[in-house]
Amino acid sequence: MELLRFSDRLPQCSRCRGDLIMSAVAPQDDEHGRPIHLELCPVCDTGDVDRPAAGLLVQWFANDGGHDMSRVQEGAHLLM
Repeated sequence: MELLRFSDRLPQCSRCRGDLIMSAVAPQDDEHGRPIHLELCPVCDTGDVDRPAAGLLVQWFANDGGHDMSRVQEGAHLLM
């Protein structure tokens, strides 16, 4: 099972059609059984005061959280 895939090409933001920093599919489905798609957009997320977790996720990546296997749970929590 593939858990993480890096790509040089990401889809466009579903809200503003801008370039995404990150795109992911959550490890669980929504209440209707559909995949939950997660996006991190520099335009949309910096303007959303009701979504402060995006800033913490960016900080986690900036502090090498994505390269430290002991911090996987922390990263998964921030994604959700």
